[in-house]
Amino acid sequence: MPKLLERLRHAETRAQIRRDIETVIPSWPSWEPGGWPHNLVEATGWDNVWVIWVASRTNKACEGKSVARLAAELGKDPFDVAADLILEERGQILALYIGVSGDLDEQWALRQIVQHPSASVETDAFSLGHGKPNPALVGSFPRILGQYVRDERLMTFADAIHKMTALSAERLQIQDRGVLCEGAWADITVVDAETVGDHSTYLDPDRPPSGIDYVLINGIVMVDQGETDTTTFAGQVLRAQGRR
Repeated sequence: MPKLLERLRHAETRAQIRRDIETVIPSWPSWEPGGWPHNLVEATGWDNVWVIWVASRTNKACEGKSVARLAAELGKDPFDVAADLILEERGQILALYIGVSGDLDEQWALRQIVQHPSASVETDAFSLGHGKPNPALVGSFPRILGQYVRDERLMTFADAIHKMTALSAERLQIQDRGVLCEGAWADITVVDAETVGDHSTYLDPDRPPSGIDYVLINGIVMVDQGETDTTTFAGQVLRAQGRR
């Protein structure tokens, strides 16, 4: 991070970074000289790069806004908005990139992918306990069961559950998980198929889902009739091939 801040302060290097973001096409392998990984700004556009957390109170009003919107409000170039925010926050800033598998209004690519027999369902969304995390953190699985299964009938309920549980555990070589059978760990979710659904949004990402009545982790009840136990830590780190 100190090197990034140093480069953004240096006018010539900063200009080169801008040119690269605007013109360089990603190549593989990205680690070779001149190679570039996925250029998310080029792929999604500044209107789909949202600031979800900044460390200081000075820039808290930026949370939940796209870089394009901030640029319009401030009368600045989007790249300069992003670079200046990184400098002002000393690198303590998080962004959300929307549009890798769709956009705010349409997710046709995701719909195509999730129906494939080999596709399992997961999320890499996380929360630091502040700012605006990706709504996928609480909404991914309820959205699949509510919108994609019940409402749009893209797959059966059984197929969706398999993609979320046994298929994922098998692919990651995690033993005794993802199945309901004697001897397996008791990771159990009781869902109302008629009411389960996702209600989180990019501006209100912590809004809880509906239709999830009970959740057990390692046999310990963590959600009881929709009420979450926030004082008990029943989970554990899972490793491949049954190593714990």
